Formats: sequence, structure tokens, C-alpha cells
Amino acid sequence: MESLLAKFSSENIKREPFPHLIARDVLGEELVDQLISQFPPTEVIRRSRKSDSNVRFGLPSGLALESPAVSPLWKEFVARHTSQTFWQECVKVFRSAISETFPDLEKKIGILDRLKAGVQHLDSFSTVDVLLNATIAVNTPVTSGPSSVRGTHVDDPRKLLVGLFYLRLPQDTSRGGDLNLYALKSAKLRFKGHNFKRKNVDLVATVPYERNRMLFFVNCLRSLHGVSLREVTPYPRIFVQFTADFKEPIFDLRPYQKASFGRLWSRWFRNSSRSVEPSPY
Repeated sequence: MESLLAKFSSENIKREPFPHLIARDVLGEELVDQLISQFPPTEVIRRSRKSDSNVRFGLPSGLALESPAVSPLWKEFVARHTSQTFWQECVKVFRSAISETFPDLEKKIGILDRLKAGVQHLDSFSTVDVLLNATIAVNTPVTSGPSSVRGTHVDDPRKLLVGLFYLRLPQDTSRGGDLNLYALKSAKLRFKGHNFKRKNVDLVATVPYERNRMLFFVNCLRSLHGVSLREVTPYPRIFVQFTADFKEPIFDLRPYQKASFGRLWSRWFRNSSRSVEPSPY
């Protein structure tokens, strides 16, 4: 099975508003049909957790690979996108953009293509350098009025790369649920946790929520993004989220916190664990 990044190179990366790659019709239609038809039921992904309107749930790679409810095809897809080979493909495509964004990164964490990759929720930083995750994810049906599952934000600073692959159900004709990419209106950065006020950014690009649509980006202070309002619909929003995580933060959000939130954020930052699930999309 080819990975989502197998056919791409650094020439496909756009630099603004932050380094990213958007592509459509990435995989063959027959394979996409099979992935959609064999997509794990929401109950399997939810894992007995309480549900509500437009809530995000995810099944991390380690759990998906061990679950009897996940099909062999999906296990192959997850394994392919959490492999050492996939990490090498990530480095091939994004290395120049990563170096431009974080010029001293390889001095701190090592030469990127020499790092050992592992699977999140199966491996640990005691034996690997970077943990990869291909989370099978859903946003539950929207039942209580149009809403956004996540506003403008940046992701966990320990994530170097983040990706999304959309697998929209053919019967879902609702509008919304697109991913918006934003640029700062000014040089001033003021976060509340990971969140940023929408009024302080400009919309630069939109990744439509449609089948066989992909986005990957370098996660940094400028990687501001959020999900558009989603209409009332009985259908879940289904996708895969990809991350490449390091033990230590790649960048620091703490100097840019609102004053009233800074102390709480610093406490969370010190005590947060690697078991925290990825940011919702």
C-alpha cells in the first residue's frame, strides 16, 4: 500500500500562511471506497465514552492495531502510516520547510532522517525518537444546531507534523466541517492555551471536507487553523489524523499566553502527559 505522501516532494509545499501541503484524489478510488465501507463504527472509536452533538472521538494507532473490530485493511493503512518508511517520506517532503521554520531543530533533536520512529500507544520515548500516530477519528452527528468542533488554534507544541485525510460518507450532503488556515493580522501573538481569537486572523485557505482530500503541515506558532461551522446532519464526519510527536516541545507557547491564563498554562505544560489525545478536528 502506498502512503498518502508517497507521490509528493518538497516542491509541493506552500509556505504561506505556514508550510503545508493540500492535495485531492490522493489514493485510488477503489481503495477509498473500501476504507469508507470498512470504517470502524463510531461505537468502536468512541470506546464507551459519553457522546453529544458534534464531538470528536479518536482511536489511536496502537489501539487500532490491536482491536478485533478494526478490519485488516484499516490495520494495514494505520501500520503503513506509522512506519519508519513513512517517517522517511515525511522527512523527504517536509525537511526543507522544517529547516526554514526551525533552523536549529536538528542540533537539538538529531538529524531527522536518522531518527527512530515508533507507534504511539505501543512504543515509548525510552526506545524511539519520534512517535507516529494515525488516529481513526469521527466528529459525531450534529443534532443541536450548527457548530464548530474546534475554533482557531495551534496544536500541541510537541507535534512537529500534523496531517488530515478526509473520507466523507457519500450520503452526507451537509455543508461545513472544512478546515480553515489562517494568517495573523498583526505580529502580536496572544493565546489562551492553544486557542486564538478569530477576529485577530485572516482566512487564507480552506481545505474542503470531501472524500480523498489531504492536508499535512508543519506545526509552529504560525500554524493557526480551525474547523468551519457544520450544519445539522445525522452523519458523522470521518477522517484520519496523523501526528509526529517528540518528547520535548518544538516551540514554546508560554510567553504568548494571556496574563490571566499564563500561570494555569505553565502548570498544565509541566504536568501534561503523553497519553493526552490529539487535538480535535
